[in-house]
Formats: sequence, C-alpha cells, structure tokens
Amino acid sequence: PHMFKNLVCKGHPDFSTKHQQDAQEFFLHFITILQRNCRLTGPDPSECFKFQVEDRFVCQGSGKVKVSHRTEYCLPLPIPTEAAENIAEVAEWQRRRDEAEASGIRLDPNDEVRLKLRLSHCLEALAKEEIVEQFFSTALNAKTTAKKTTRLATFPDYLLLHLKKFTMREDWTPIKLDVAVDMPDTVDLSPLRGQGLREGEEPLPDLQGDPPPVQLNMDAVRALTDMGFPVESAKKAVYFTQNQGLEPATNWIMEHIGDSDFADPFVPPGLNKSSSQVFTPNEEAV
Repeated sequence: PHMFKNLVCKGHPDFSTKHQQDAQEFFLHFITILQRNCRLTGPDPSECFKFQVEDRFVCQGSGKVKVSHRTEYCLPLPIPTEAAENIAEVAEWQRRRDEAEASGIRLDPNDEVRLKLRLSHCLEALAKEEIVEQFFSTALNAKTTAKKTTRLATFPDYLLLHLKKFTMREDWTPIKLDVAVDMPDTVDLSPLRGQGLREGEEPLPDLQGDPPPVQLNMDAVRALTDMGFPVESAKKAVYFTQNQGLEPATNWIMEHIGDSDFADPFVPPGLNKSSSQVFTPNEEAV
C-alpha cells in the first residue's frame, strides 16, 4: 500500500501527505494518472468507469429542447433526507439525547438512531425534474426558465456511485450527513436511460453573435473564495441565486459541493454547446 500511494500520489499537494483525504477526489486523481500513463502504452483501464451523462433542458418560453453530454467516471447522488423511512424514530432519539445531555448524562453512541434511506430514493432524486432559473434561450434571445433532467446516455462496465453527504449547519459550518443508505444486490437503472432529442421535438438554435454579459455580485464571489471555495463554483453560486447575497449562495454551494462539475469553468445555462447533433451513443455501452 505504501509503495502504491507513493507512486500514485507523488508530487500532489494533498494526496502526498498523511492527512485525511476525500475518497472521490482521490479516485478522480487516480483516473487522471491512469490516463496520463496509458496514452502511449494503452489500453486504458479507466475506460471501464467511463460513461456519458445527458443533460436535457426544455425552454419554457419556446418549448424547444437543448441536449448536452458530458463525460463522467462516477455518478454523484443526492441524499433526500426527507425520504427517510424512520424520521419519527430519529426525532425521538434526538429528543432523548438532548434531555440526557441537559442532565449531564451521555447516552451510549452505539444506540444512536440514524436516518435510513434506500438507494432507490437517491436515484429518484437524481432523476427528478429541476427548474433552472436565468436560462438563456437562444430561441427567445432572452433569459427565461427551463426544465432540466439528468439521465445516462451510456452505461459503463462498472458504475461508481458517490453519495453527496455534505450539508451546511445554520452557522454555515460544513458537516457530513449521518445517514445509512441501504445498498441492494441488484439495481434497475432503466429509468435513467437518456433518450436524446425525441421525435417531434425542435432543438434550440445555436447562439448567434456574442453571449449576453453576466452581472455577478463580486463581493459575494470574493467572500465565498475567502471561505476556501473555488472561484468558478463561487460564480455559479452567485449566479444561480440571482445575486441575492452570501447566505443563499453559501447554501447553493453546500447543495452542489459534490457535483462532478463543481469547480468546472462557469458557463451560464443555455450558453453551453449542445451536443445533441454530434453525439452518438456506443451501442455496446448502452
């Protein structure tokens, strides 16, 4: 293990240390190392994790559709705590714990009751339709709203799931959700299969000319970067919360901190290049 770690993590500012690290970030770093060293020697073992995510936007002003694809190596899943099957039991245990602590008594940590969810709850949350504000419609040449759904255009040999367990306390301190997610032996992923541009649908046209200027509250952006968040993530948070201030932007950050494109360059929704006309799924992967 030590030789493997020294080889893979050599020169990395975080992974080369003995500090505690994030497993998902290490996995993506490992994928990068594999790709870098297989360019000339091949084959690339990371290909068994590779798949295409389909982001589908339906412009509410024109009814036209934009479909884009991005390459991923692990699938982030939200944790819908409101779908937990034992919310009442957890609330009762927390009440007893608070009463005990007020009396100077500490309950046995082994008796703690944690929220319990099924993996299907997380998959349903991923597939749930999302309303995107400030979507720039190239059909209207103006901002509007759009309905967004996320699906898988291709499926890998091995699908790595990343449970997004981080959230924010009321004092903006990041914490990890203490939940138990039941993992079944088999999973039906057919509801996540992407369909691309469907028959009878009209695609949104490509952007003509320069994109419209984006107005951002730079004080909020700077405050988020001072807290340690990437500048591109800060821009997204301020944009999608419509410049409403630091608190809404921070909440957005914590809701999306596990997204695979969290620190990718900020592109306003609707202005990213559509790939519906050029992407052809691999039939074997599908």
